[in-house]
Amino acid sequence: MVILGRHDGAVVDEGEARLWLDEVYGTDWGQEWYDEVLQHRTVFTDAFLGFAHPFSSRDDLGERFDELFDGTEAVLSSDRDAYEASLGQVPGVRAAGRLLAERFLIPMPFWAAPLTTWEKRLGVRIVEADYDERLGLGEIRGPAAREYQAGEVL
Repeated sequence: MVILGRHDGAVVDEGEARLWLDEVYGTDWGQEWYDEVLQHRTVFTDAFLGFAHPFSSRDDLGERFDELFDGTEAVLSSDRDAYEASLGQVPGVRAAGRLLAERFLIPMPFWAAPLTTWEKRLGVRIVEADYDERLGLGEIRGPAAREYQAGEVL
């Protein structure tokens, strides 16, 4: 805020903005942030890029990725049948069906996963909720709805 205050109302020059960033990252906070980024990079590399046994099961990676990036996805219960139909749209090629079905996935924070139900056969979370293409996820209904307040940004 101090840097922006010194330049209030001024036209931002790209070269000067780089100097502002250097000033911010040169602080104790900047060093802490840098150290945290390196730690997360190491965790990611160890979890997703390094493994001892090439043929060992990696089934847990999707869940770990969601946790690491604090996000998950769900399909609206009203879109469940269309999602399933998309999965089977390319006979014998499930991966292609997954790509086609992706349009039904709604991004959600990982902590909202308990507000969904896991559809094991389809390999996706299902959420009973309102959704607006412009405003995003609205009211969530169902047994977990008591934990969610309408209008809360997920």
